[in-house]
Amino acid sequence: MADFAMLIAVMTGLEDKVLKDKALNIKLQKSILYQKNKLNKEFLDAQRIRAARYYIKNREKVLERQRIYDKINGDKKVIRNHVRRAKQKGSFGNYTSIDIKVMIEAQGYQCLYCKIELEMHGDNKYHIDHRMPLTLGGANDISNIQILCPKCNMRKGRTCPDVYEKRIGYVGVVAC
Repeated sequence: MADFAMLIAVMTGLEDKVLKDKALNIKLQKSILYQKNKLNKEFLDAQRIRAARYYIKNREKVLERQRIYDKINGDKKVIRNHVRRAKQKGSFGNYTSIDIKVMIEAQGYQCLYCKIELEMHGDNKYHIDHRMPLTLGGANDISNIQILCPKCNMRKGRTCPDVYEKRIGYVGVVAC
């Protein structure tokens, strides 16, 4: 029956549409199956065991793939970690890697505090910093994000921005 439908589709020029519909149908079926199995604890446990076995067998391959991904998508990894930490702290908000790129350009590729030139890759790669730290109740929102050099970010740590800015003699706008 399916071959007959494909033959008619080829003859009428609808082959691509039929193939797309088939692919969509298969994807939908897999999604439904996954949703059903996601609720099944035994399935999840078996899936974790398979993943662990694969990791043990292919550790170097997995780590290399992760290194490549992190190198290409470094911001996404940092953002993902910020989102995870924000959820743990009960904070709200989010931002994207595009927001970060816009912010870096707006700062003229310079650290907000020391004005040193920031690099996109390398030793002086910029740091994404929460102006008001999550630990002090800051939001994980773009309005609470600033781009700093590694040295300034590490020096600031979990300090309230007005305290840190006073300590270093920064004369920018203080928001808290």
